[in-house]
Amino acid sequence: MKHSISHVKHYTDCGQTRKRLVLAVDDDDGFLDELGETLAGNGYDLVAVGDGRQTVALARTIRPDVILLDLKLDDSDGFQLACLLKSDPATAGIPVIAMTGHPGYVGSRREVAEFSQKCGFVDCLTKPFSPFVLMARIDGCCGGQTTADPINGR
Repeated sequence: MKHSISHVKHYTDCGQTRKRLVLAVDDDDGFLDELGETLAGNGYDLVAVGDGRQTVALARTIRPDVILLDLKLDDSDGFQLACLLKSDPATAGIPVIAMTGHPGYVGSRREVAEFSQKCGFVDCLTKPFSPFVLMARIDGCCGGQTTADPINGR
């Protein structure tokens, strides 16, 4: 079930109790719909927002277990948002996974490592990625183990 609240969507299956909450920031509504279905099917709640400007305030309010952050948003830069999240004491401890559909935008493996360290990303996923890889990465951030390759997204 999807609820829209001023450009914020909340995906949940009302029949189940959720273990973890994921905040996704992406300006592609179709992608967010698919993400919501995948996460709900795996026992997670998703709050999705397409407006990067709402990210820090929303993260402070809902206190997600992990944030999925698109690097290239229409209204914001994902790298700058990550740095803002990591500089705010209320959100600094929340793991942030970068996502991009533009691999060249991220750069080489060395540049990804440098950006990740600078901005505090725990991981970077290149779209499209499989539901298995997504869940392995999220589970890894939430205390589970991941078997996926952190560089190649497989």
